[in-house]
Amino acid sequence: MSEKCIGYLAAITATTIFGLTFLFSKMALVLVTPVHLVALRFLCSSAVLCVLVVLGIIPVHLKGKNWGALVRLSLFQPVAYFTFETYGLFYGTSSEAGLFVALIPVSTAIVSGLLLHESVSRRQGCFLACSVCGAIFIVLMDGLVLESALISKVFFLLAVISASFFTVGSRKQSVYFTPWEITFVMSLTAAVVFNLWAVVVAWCGGNLQGYFMPLANLDFLLPLLFLSVAASMVAFFCTNLALTKIPAYRYAVFDNASTIISILAGVFFLEERLYWYHWVGAAIILLGVWGTNYFHGREEKS
Repeated sequence: MSEKCIGYLAAITATTIFGLTFLFSKMALVLVTPVHLVALRFLCSSAVLCVLVVLGIIPVHLKGKNWGALVRLSLFQPVAYFTFETYGLFYGTSSEAGLFVALIPVSTAIVSGLLLHESVSRRQGCFLACSVCGAIFIVLMDGLVLESALISKVFFLLAVISASFFTVGSRKQSVYFTPWEITFVMSLTAAVVFNLWAVVVAWCGGNLQGYFMPLANLDFLLPLLFLSVAASMVAFFCTNLALTKIPAYRYAVFDNASTIISILAGVFFLEERLYWYHWVGAAIILLGVWGTNYFHGREEKS
């Protein structure tokens, strides 16, 4: 199997899992707060990763490497990204999250231009504007029709920006680190940050003695296992693997699949309702994403 095929398979696996994370996060958020959820999620995934590293199943060799760069990268994702995403899901819906995740390729193209000095053609600029207009259309219509809170949209947009910085930065770091090394440092960083945060919140609220009590609830444990093992380990590894095989902008295209999966999961499993303007806005966003990457690829070949 060619390197490119491996990259595409890894990207498909990652985006499929990520598309379902909104569903499982929504299920878990019924029982715990957003920060408590991400804290336990990355604590579990880090514990499993540490065991695998100690047993020699996963090769991680950070000695002599600038792993501090990975820690800084981890502040964008998973730390910032999952903070904003989880609070967005707390105030919004999983379908809504899927719609905004579709903006990640657009935001990635903009960040790539700013940090990597990749030029954006006039055609690409038009399609970038198209996606942004689709998102604005959804936000405005939600406000008019549903009078829904703007705060969930703000959180989701901040998550999109965080993911874009991570995608570009991870592509740079993949030259120096293996996918497992990136995944390992990301998971540990998130576990430390989120658990310090959650412990302080629990201590201030007088609930520190019940910190691990949600783990005894099967309705919480099953979503947590999916989020901590499948999403935080397998999906992150596949993301980092894909970014070593294919360009960042091509990987970002697969986020479209994540969008579709998250929308369908919200509609069919959580019975979330989507109105006509959600579908119109989603179509506009996806058209902009397609055009941005299509002309990026053509210009790269030429």
